[in-house]
Amino acid sequence: MTDPRDRFSEALNQLSLSGRIVFVHSSWSEMAPLANSPLQLLDTLCQAVGEKGTVVMPTYPLRGLSDTYLASNRRFDWRRTPSQVGLLTELFRRMPGTRRSLHPTHSVAARGAKATELTRGHELCPTPFDENSPFHRMFEGDALVLNLGVQTVSFRHLADHMLQDSLDHDVYSSRRVQVLLVDEQGRELWMETRGHNPEITCNHRLALGRLREGGGTRLVAVGPSQLELIPVRAYMETYHRCYREGELRFSARGAEELRQLNEGGL
Repeated sequence: MTDPRDRFSEALNQLSLSGRIVFVHSSWSEMAPLANSPLQLLDTLCQAVGEKGTVVMPTYPLRGLSDTYLASNRRFDWRRTPSQVGLLTELFRRMPGTRRSLHPTHSVAARGAKATELTRGHELCPTPFDENSPFHRMFEGDALVLNLGVQTVSFRHLADHMLQDSLDHDVYSSRRVQVLLVDEQGRELWMETRGHNPEITCNHRLALGRLREGGGTRLVAVGPSQLELIPVRAYMETYHRCYREGELRFSARGAEELRQLNEGGL
């Protein structure tokens, strides 16, 4: 019987990740059958991407709505503020040599050839997904999203940012918040930022569904676990096309939905 760890490595090699920028969403509970430990899984992933590639993971410190989070969490420490988006992301950011962007709501961590380039300057961005953010740089770098046991795409926020001039409502909150940042060297600096507008939502899952229907993603099953590879540019193009054609629509959130999201995340 083939070792599950070997099957995971083989699956990653099938996806041709070597030399690419790969943004990883993950669930250790779903991927645990494929590795002896979380660190082993991360090592296998980094080996598949290789020295010329770059692994990037979200290290968002929030679980609820970003606008609500900023109202009560106005300090972010590069070294000590933990990731709240899964065990693998927290271990990844702690690995020696990992770079992390300096941003209070949507920081990312990266290892590899373009780690420094992708993570620098996030603290200068007035909104977390603007044209100078790691997300826009990954988009320009023809990045891939790799979902390990989850179904999500953070790049929906970048897609919304690019649409904002054509929307009736701002995708960001009107509340501007001053946040104290502590950088890698322990130096303190202030930045002003905005969370997402909590009053609006859209049926964003439709875009990923349309991309899948057109064969635009690659799905690999490894035992009970599932890997999905999503090209960022193709996803963004599909998202914007769905908006232009009227399928993807923005609407106001109800009070109950807001309450549930504050317990979940944005």
